[in-house]
Amino acid sequence: DAMPIMISGGKIVEIPEKERGKIESFARAEIRMLAERNGHNQALCEAMITITMKVWLIRNTQTGELQLVNPEKEYRKIHGAPTATQPAKSTAKRAGGRWEYVKTIDKTGELVTMHTEEARRLGFFVNAFDDMDDLEKHYNITVEPVVLTDNWSEGLVALLTSPVVMSILMFVGIIAIYAELHTPGFGAAGAVAIVCFAIVFGSHYLVGLANWWEIALFFVGVALLAVELLLIPGFGVAGVTGILCCVAALLAMLIPNTPTEIPWPETEGAWEMFKTGSMGLMAAFVAATVAAMFLARYLPKVPIAGRLVLAAPEAPHTPPTTEDAPILNITAGQVGEVTQTCRPVGKVRIDGRLVDAIADGAFIETGAEVVVLRNEGNRVVIETKT
Repeated sequence: DAMPIMISGGKIVEIPEKERGKIESFARAEIRMLAERNGHNQALCEAMITITMKVWLIRNTQTGELQLVNPEKEYRKIHGAPTATQPAKSTAKRAGGRWEYVKTIDKTGELVTMHTEEARRLGFFVNAFDDMDDLEKHYNITVEPVVLTDNWSEGLVALLTSPVVMSILMFVGIIAIYAELHTPGFGAAGAVAIVCFAIVFGSHYLVGLANWWEIALFFVGVALLAVELLLIPGFGVAGVTGILCCVAALLAMLIPNTPTEIPWPETEGAWEMFKTGSMGLMAAFVAATVAAMFLARYLPKVPIAGRLVLAAPEAPHTPPTTEDAPILNITAGQVGEVTQTCRPVGKVRIDGRLVDAIADGAFIETGAEVVVLRNEGNRVVIETKT
């Protein structure tokens, strides 16, 4: 059987009637051309594709010739054919018609499937071989046959576009971006993020899921987020627009569409693909958020990992603190307000006193309420109050 099916999430999903009609109409036209070219019965081949078709075996009453036909086209010419009120007559008399009904090969609700002897009796093939050696001898093949299979690159792309691998790549990419934004300059974390997103979009582009404008929209969103975080104080229009661009590009990539079509799932299979991909992306974002919070709090305290991933720049040289300096009276647990963004070094006002401060693990914006973790003499270490 060769009926078109649609698989989503490992399950066969229903194809809407109009879409199925369009797919099968094209497939039957192609199979008719191939059947005629290779001398096969067209009705038998078409019934392998469309489950509503019937195939009858009929006999010429004068010559005894047998034919396989689609009764929807030949019904009135066939004597003794079964009807809704009259059973089939496999031994119909020859009088009154040129062709007579013999038997039903395929009925409505079934697809044509044949084992070897059935296919031979129905004239679907000429020769059958037990192995490749017999085939080579029969056709006098003297060169090594080439067996066509999926190559390694096709298997790799199929793996990379799977929901699980895509979610893992998104998770690693988001964490790498977070780490890059919290380290000076451009380093390994930024390179890892670029590689992850390049693999996600590149693999989907190869299979026709990602269009050029979807890829461009995502990187526009990333650029807007970078501008918002690095150049513009606070978080406003550029940041929100950047997030919306990234989300829209990722969701559009989950829907198969041409560059000129709006990416909207129109079939049940497309909806299943969209839902599965969306759940994978959501899981990646949630996991990345939790991981980022963990990294911000604990990773800087790990001696080796803190230096490699979230190393904080050295604070500018500060003169030694005198014995009567106000900062000496500040103790752990006191609450203050950031007056100069800590990146990670900044200024904090505590009990009316303006002192130097360094954020523990993450940048803290101006106006944020913070709590003192410890006093280092010439500066205090702070974190956001929770």
